[in-house]
Amino acid sequence: MPFRSVADALAIEHRLHALVQQGKPLRIVIAGGGISGVEALGEILRRHREDASLSVDVVEADERLLTGLPPALDIDIRRQCEPYAVKFHTASVIASVTAKGVRLADGTRLRSGLTLWTAGLAPPTLLRESGLSPPHQIWADVHQTLQSRHADNTFVIGDAAQLPRAVGKQAFRAIDMGDLAAANVQRLLDGHALKPFKPAPKPMLIGFGDLQTYLVAGRKVIASKLLAGAKEGAYQVYMSQMAPEGLLTSLPAAAGRLWQGWRQLALPQLVSLADFRKLPDFRSIRLL
Repeated sequence: MPFRSVADALAIEHRLHALVQQGKPLRIVIAGGGISGVEALGEILRRHREDASLSVDVVEADERLLTGLPPALDIDIRRQCEPYAVKFHTASVIASVTAKGVRLADGTRLRSGLTLWTAGLAPPTLLRESGLSPPHQIWADVHQTLQSRHADNTFVIGDAAQLPRAVGKQAFRAIDMGDLAAANVQRLLDGHALKPFKPAPKPMLIGFGDLQTYLVAGRKVIASKLLAGAKEGAYQVYMSQMAPEGLLTSLPAAAGRLWQGWRQLALPQLVSLADFRKLPDFRSIRLL
């Protein structure tokens, strides 16, 4: 099953519920150990870790989880999963997927009642068919201004854009790129010089269910369960920015979703503290 939209998430939830109702083992394979795969694993553990039949296999082609981020994240996530039936297959490639499981390139077979595909992104065929993506590249070749190198009247943003200086394929980057592309379109029409895309240094929040939340700022990582509330807040801000009805109109609904997220993720950590004089468990797991 894909893992790209709200509809995908609802379909996954329905499948998990059906397996539980039918009394079948919760054997799950997650293809991909990037941010999406790790956050999906955290949510599965949050909802189903008490189920004795739960087993999860995470398959990642690279040698560790969350490649490109501090290695301490890989270490800490594995530590969080030690009490549960979770196996990590790093430096492993998937050869085939069937309704009954996954076969790895080395011949290993993983039984699965649900396989989540969070690995890799496939480019839309439009990029190649339109000539925006040259034969030797997967993504659309653009200048740092986001203007296509092959069509002056075309700008490409988000995951589809291959910049001279590569940037991470995260939603907040795509939003910033969209703002610049719109401004550069107007500059092009007005005959003005285009501005280059300069990625702003922004911290990143990675949620791992109710087990942990990580704040990544450069090579520094802070871990605390209470950061789940901050992640939910950042998510709702982005959702409100993209709402068709506008930011102000969408704020009441966003506030309701934010409170629901806080109530489910952050609030339990506050009320469960045995001694309210103690600070929540904030800890640095990487300082360089």
